[in-house]
Amino acid sequence: MTASSIAPNTDQNTYLTYRDGVEGAGRPVLLFFYSSDSSDLFSQKTNTIITELYRTNVYILPTYRADFTTAVTSQRKYHVLLPDTIVLIDAEGNEVASQLHPTEDDIKSFLTRFKAS
Repeated sequence: MTASSIAPNTDQNTYLTYRDGVEGAGRPVLLFFYSSDSSDLFSQKTNTIITELYRTNVYILPTYRADFTTAVTSQRKYHVLLPDTIVLIDAEGNEVASQLHPTEDDIKSFLTRFKAS
């Protein structure tokens, strides 16, 4: 494997699959609770927006895609009632803001709320 084929450490600027413990791990994160049901057009649209935004390499806030049906502990902790909800979490794991059916502008606003330290 050559140096150019090794993926850079982009954990700060990445759209990742959710895993337990990402909230309150010392830095802010954005959680996107999506529906894995292909008929949920809202979740599909938000997923596409987030994917495209991260391709720009502008956003520094780690964003985690959490399946609404399996990330139940976080879903309950942040009072997420429906899929297609984004939740902004501070470095201590506290909810800062949330939005159901976010627009592209909503997502950009959440992604830029915290600056790189």
